[in-house]
Amino acid sequence: MRILQYLSRFRSRDGGVPRAVVDLVALLAARGHEVRLLTGGDDMLPAAWRTGDTEGIRIVDLSPWGRLGRTTASDRRQIEDAVRWSDCVHLHVPWDRRHRRFLAASGAALRPVILTAHGMLDARTIAHRALRKRCFLALGGRAALESATFVHCNSPREIELSRASAPRARFRATPLATELAPILALSPKAAPSVPPRLLALGRLDPIKGLEQLLGAVALLKSRGRSARLEIAGSGPEAYAAALRARSAALGLEEIVTFHGQVDGAGKLALLAQADCLVHASVHENFGVAIIEAMAAGLPVVMTTGVNLAETLVESGGAIAVPPGDLRSLAEGIEASIADPATLRRRGDAARAWVRRALDPAVIAREYEAMYAAAIEARGRRE
Repeated sequence: MRILQYLSRFRSRDGGVPRAVVDLVALLAARGHEVRLLTGGDDMLPAAWRTGDTEGIRIVDLSPWGRLGRTTASDRRQIEDAVRWSDCVHLHVPWDRRHRRFLAASGAALRPVILTAHGMLDARTIAHRALRKRCFLALGGRAALESATFVHCNSPREIELSRASAPRARFRATPLATELAPILALSPKAAPSVPPRLLALGRLDPIKGLEQLLGAVALLKSRGRSARLEIAGSGPEAYAAALRARSAALGLEEIVTFHGQVDGAGKLALLAQADCLVHASVHENFGVAIIEAMAAGLPVVMTTGVNLAETLVESGGAIAVPPGDLRSLAEGIEASIADPATLRRRGDAARAWVRRALDPAVIAREYEAMYAAAIEARGRRE
């Protein structure tokens, strides 16, 4: 198949969405599909994709993404050419004015459109900058969602939470395609660190619950339960400074380390050294960092705000606590690091679940089935 993928920009600090699109494009190309990736900014795309050294992938540059999402005449030509070339158009993130241009071109060329929500349509996410998002939906955003062949979510739970934003949309669930081979290749730790090493991995944002995590570590320290905390991720400097100040105020300077943005070998090293991932997000759609940690054989303490929480707890590799509940978070951490046998048992269960549920061949077939169904559905509508 020939698949057009569009995301406005690829910035490392934007977290899981650009990473998910990169992994999906790589997976599709590895399966023999042709992919044109349209974007207005690509600082985190693999260099080999630009040089043409990766078979099946071509990057098409649009004008840099602006606040108003304007498209130039050149952009319109590029979009229309790519749509005509494609068998299926796959757009990412609902808050994008350029989607209207893709939808118009797709309608003219009789091409199906899939729009991936990336967890951005549920009430909890819309409540952040609510006025702007509700206006966007009212002024064409909802119509765009409902005119797409499918609105793609990553779980049935996400569909359930998203329906109110686009009641007449046709939803379909498929997990994210996440590249995990380098992480699965890591050898399990021979023994836990002393004191245990906790890892928080992801962008720095208030929704991630890092203030509660620092408070939970301070509570454990006051109980004589020592643990080190490694925080890896980037975000606005003012917020990062506030977190460092909070850590200092709690007397945690000697046991909390802020690493900033960590990728590649640096991320692998942190995963290999950690004993447990703690993900305190108020809300999380898929949680790529959680999946990466489980692939590395780490037990996970998360909140019930993660859409996959129930499934991951059932895997035996995770504990879920209420979001924003500092005491429950501390107790969940304490239960996970209580003894080496518990760490190993839960870590083994976590890795086994990832191997079983997120096998790349299985995920690839699910995407191929979704694209084929979209093409068939478009044909029926015509």
